[in-house]
Amino acid sequence: MPNAFARKLRRFADFTPEDIAGIVRVSSQAETWRRGQDLVRQGERPENVRILLSGWASRYKVLDDGRRQICAFLIPGDICDLHVSLLNHMDHNIGLLSRARVASVPAAELHSLMERHRRVERALWCSSLADDALSREWLVSAGRRDAFTRVGHRLCEIRTRLTEVGLVDRNGEFDLPLSQEELADSLGLSAVHVNRTLTRLRGEGLIEQNRRRMRLSQPERLADLSGFDPAYLHPCGWPAEERSTLIG
Repeated sequence: MPNAFARKLRRFADFTPEDIAGIVRVSSQAETWRRGQDLVRQGERPENVRILLSGWASRYKVLDDGRRQICAFLIPGDICDLHVSLLNHMDHNIGLLSRARVASVPAAELHSLMERHRRVERALWCSSLADDALSREWLVSAGRRDAFTRVGHRLCEIRTRLTEVGLVDRNGEFDLPLSQEELADSLGLSAVHVNRTLTRLRGEGLIEQNRRRMRLSQPERLADLSGFDPAYLHPCGWPAEERSTLIG
């Protein structure tokens, strides 16, 4: 059965059963990690590629004064460090935001998979390009969107990404294991500002939140108000029948 890694990659290519089997095989050996642990620390050069099979992580940097900037959220199916074999060292940290199952794959083994399965190679590169596009959108949010559209846009993005890997239920609910401080650190806002914005979103009937579960009550309206268009996530690689479900 395809795991989260295979479910993500098949959005970018039409895999054969052999392709799926190869993806699952290289990512089958996984360990459980605790919330708060760092998978990789800045300055290290990992020998293995880490793949998140369950749970959440973040890319982050810490400034000299102790403030943290979260540069990306990693969800099930994401590769943490595809290019480790090409880098002298990591220029950021990768820390877990929840309990997680993480596969560690020797870089050589992943490269061998790509050589033997060209569809997998294409999907990995497409996935990497989509990650770059996501980073550009975060930069736009930090530089040009106000707090309301920044938070709304990020929630729409998270829901869309979780939909890709089958982690939004029939009622539109999904796990959001983020504290307000963590969400704030990804948006360049204070936790107080994020709290006020979430309160406004709930008051306007746009979201419902119960502990670590979230539901966008009016996803199309929230997308419109926050200027969210999933095109930057490159849905052209996904099956046509699934593209229309990404917002509504």
